[in-house]
Amino acid sequence: MKRLFLLIFSFLVFDACSKVKVVSPGPAGEELADMKKGAEIVQVNNAVIREGYLEMLSAINPRVKSQISNPAMKKKVVESLVDQELLYQESVQRGLDRKKEVADKAALYKRIIIAQALMEEEMDKKTREYYEQHKDADFTRVAISHIQIDFKKPEPETPETSGEKGETKDKKAKEKGPATEAEKKEALDRTKTVKARLTAGEDFAKVAEETTNDNASKKKGGDLGKISRDDKRLARRGLEKLVDAAFSLKMGQVSEVIETPKAYHIIKVTSEPEVTPFEEAKKTIEFQLQKQVKEELLAKLKQAAKIVYAVEPASTSPKNPEAPPQEGASSGVAPKAPASPPSTTGDSEPVMAPGTPTVPGETETPKTTGPEGAPSGTPPPADTGVTSPEAPEPPPPMAVPAEKKGT
Repeated sequence: MKRLFLLIFSFLVFDACSKVKVVSPGPAGEELADMKKGAEIVQVNNAVIREGYLEMLSAINPRVKSQISNPAMKKKVVESLVDQELLYQESVQRGLDRKKEVADKAALYKRIIIAQALMEEEMDKKTREYYEQHKDADFTRVAISHIQIDFKKPEPETPETSGEKGETKDKKAKEKGPATEAEKKEALDRTKTVKARLTAGEDFAKVAEETTNDNASKKKGGDLGKISRDDKRLARRGLEKLVDAAFSLKMGQVSEVIETPKAYHIIKVTSEPEVTPFEEAKKTIEFQLQKQVKEELLAKLKQAAKIVYAVEPASTSPKNPEAPPQEGASSGVAPKAPASPPSTTGDSEPVMAPGTPTVPGETETPKTTGPEGAPSGTPPPADTGVTSPEAPEPPPPMAVPAEKKGT
């Protein structure tokens, strides 16, 4: 609940006169006007929360849209808004909105939110450029299945040698040196036999389960999922030739025998090429570009700016002169831990608004999903990296003031 309150606060600010305002890209007061639209949901003392409130939250944070489409989750969202409204009304009743420290904190977060808006605008621009430049290589995908016949026959599995996914633990160690010509010829003969069965009309998935040496796809009838022209997953396995063949075939077609460094393959294309829509690819691209975009933007701004320190900042050079400086040392910014890869798990707790403004010591972890190398995923927010020295702890949770009854 604490996290939820902080998320709601993230789009609320107070000005010096303690008047409530919503930071937005549109005209001042536009969101507040939208909040007065729609059917009444609940009345809290003399305040009314309407459907327009939820629509505004959905526009700010798309995750809310999916949550309020579920009746049970919508109920939790509304209950959270009621809690916020009660806290807001009591805070105003006690005069806390007029306290200087409250206004100071709100003013600080207002600057952070506005700074984040620049990063978001720049990120959106760069994300669209990247998508258009890589649409064919990264975001056009086709589904394939394959049958793999290794040059070297795998050793029979025993309790001493069995490992994950049916592979022998010492397989690589025992496969010393390249395959001999005799081994390759024997593997090619086996592959041609498999090809003859397919040509005769046997089911590809059934033949794959019976003959393939690829344990990862064996139980799935050889299914490798969707691949792109610049598929990193297959490239790591030395299977680039499968990609080239896949994009030269039509759906339903079976390839001729393909030779890769360690095996022969036969593939079948199981879908038409499909372009991943920008909205599905967007968050994964942002996750990939966020550090680069931030660094390039800051470098450009610093080059054009006049920055004069009254007192030169203390040197951040490492004590060991031979050791390379840590990331961020030159700018005096502490290096961040690597961002965690995306998760496919959805939040059970309702999310009401965009992420909490970034403050020192806080980092929002992006989330994405999809198979390795795939461009789709659950939205990860861009790491804007906007910070402010000596930022205070977030103030008590506040709510957007609901419509007052009779106004």
